[in-house]
Amino acid sequence: MNAFEAYHKVQKAANILAWGWMLNNLLGLISIIVLIYVIWWVFHLGIIGVLVLLFGIWLINLVILPSIFAVVNKPLAEMAKSGAVRLGVLGVIDDKTVQKLANEKVEYWPRVIALSMTEDDFQRRILNSEN
Repeated sequence: MNAFEAYHKVQKAANILAWGWMLNNLLGLISIIVLIYVIWWVFHLGIIGVLVLLFGIWLINLVILPSIFAVVNKPLAEMAKSGAVRLGVLGVIDDKTVQKLANEKVEYWPRVIALSMTEDDFQRRILNSEN
């Protein structure tokens, strides 16, 4: 795998992770709306419904959705990590960039890699690599 493929592997994983994060938040918002509808207009729970609503929000947004998305996020993070390791092996990114990657979320890795190089370095190291 050359540097261009490794960089796009990192970029693809980061994009999918970002969309997954957005989908997670959207499903969380939809679940709150559905819970409110079911608790107040279907079951007419009233005051007890507030406790049921809080428990339902906790259950869905902090237990169920994160466990579902963790199944997808782990392989994508591994894919991004393997691409970043390949870039390091090829000498495209230096140790300083690797330290920055360790401190950033995977969604931001392509930007960190691109910002760590000048325009000429990026063109020469990633886009024109043949190794």
